[in-house]
Amino acid sequence: MGDVKLCRDVARDVLATADTRDVQALAQRVFDAWTPRQRAEAARAHAVALVPQLWQQERREVAAGPHTPTAAKSSSSWRVDGIRAYAAQVRALTVHVAANVFRALDECTEADLGFAAQERRDHAARNAYRAEQYEQLRKALADAGVRTVADLPDTVVAAMFTAEEATS
Repeated sequence: MGDVKLCRDVARDVLATADTRDVQALAQRVFDAWTPRQRAEAARAHAVALVPQLWQQERREVAAGPHTPTAAKSSSSWRVDGIRAYAAQVRALTVHVAANVFRALDECTEADLGFAAQERRDHAARNAYRAEQYEQLRKALADAGVRTVADLPDTVVAAMFTAEEATS
């Protein structure tokens, strides 16, 4: 793996000062000098970096649906083109619509969106409740004149949390 890093470092240095032909020649010399094992390591390192990118691109393409060639929509405004591009990105967003079910926003039904909205409201309510508990603890710290929650009596802390909350 050290050889791969060395090759990257050398390539970075050459890229900063050379033209494309120099870089290609250097890469070919380095590759020719490697043993089959070193070549395999380089290929593995490249694949490890490339596979997640390809997977993400595939997910986006699947979420966007099949591509059907259409006549190019030309607009007289770069703003309209930007809005269309942004809308396409938003439509491809993945939404949690049921237990272990995710869909592209474009494929969501009214029921799917109702589930997603309620899930986010529930999450927001839990966060607001927890924030209020933290505010109460903050006030208890000031009232007791201590610096950390560890310095508060157990009864004060326990009174602010139920047994269920303490385990979640």
